[in-house]
Amino acid sequence: MRDRERILATFRGDNVDRVVWQPRLEHWYCVNQTRGTLPDEYQLGEIDKTAAESGFTPLMAEQLLGIYDDLDASIRYTGRYPATGKGFLEFEMAGDIEVDIEENDDEVVRRLRTPRGNLREIVKKTELGCSKMNVEYLLDSTDDIPVMEYVLRNREVSFNHDAYQNSKEFIDGRGVVQLILPRSPLQRTMLDYMGMERTLINLSREEERMNDFFETIERSGDRVYEEVKKSPVKVINFGENIDGSVTRQSISKSITCHITENALEGLRKRTSSLIFTWTGE
Repeated sequence: MRDRERILATFRGDNVDRVVWQPRLEHWYCVNQTRGTLPDEYQLGEIDKTAAESGFTPLMAEQLLGIYDDLDASIRYTGRYPATGKGFLEFEMAGDIEVDIEENDDEVVRRLRTPRGNLREIVKKTELGCSKMNVEYLLDSTDDIPVMEYVLRNREVSFNHDAYQNSKEFIDGRGVVQLILPRSPLQRTMLDYMGMERTLINLSREEERMNDFFETIERSGDRVYEEVKKSPVKVINFGENIDGSVTRQSISKSITCHITENALEGLRKRTSSLIFTWTGE
């Protein structure tokens, strides 16, 4: 029995011969490969930093598969591997929305130009190029929300069947290909649009306006669920990062939980397994 069969059997409630071990080695591998601190048998020499920033080169991906095999471990996510291409969910802006991306050694600047106004975000690259972090978010204040709402309402989504099939063949029996859904509106606003501090401040000062924005984000997710329902994915992951020490329970319950319930209702008739990733309390 391989890990793919073990995972699916576990979701069915069947007995398996052992517990699946599924470490997330991708960031560890990227950092140590770039530093040159992997064991000699895994070191590839000088790594193209640009390749590390955008994902793994085919050679890096092949070697990391070998490390998983050496550890008798299962692969959880495939987002950084060449086989996935742009990912399983592809988003395309309407014709009157322009997206401009400028990249240098230190940062990535993304600009959105729309009939309602313009937005900009700046993402800083870490020293080794293995991860990034926002230093400027798309939304400076609630005044920018109408622009983001226009973007969300004029964005199409489609499922990339080729990327899914390539990923399935790439990891073979080492795991089950998962589709990670976009985060819930509260989390997405914190992590992608406004930053945590600004989100919580505006939620306190302009709760009605923020809740209207969350509703727009939720409605944009309906199109995602329609694509997912038609897809062959066996495991659908609701990836959240809620922590009770920074997000009080009333916010999590009122904003996040009912949205998750709506998503579940939309996906209930699928035969897929639905899993939740909750970080924190």
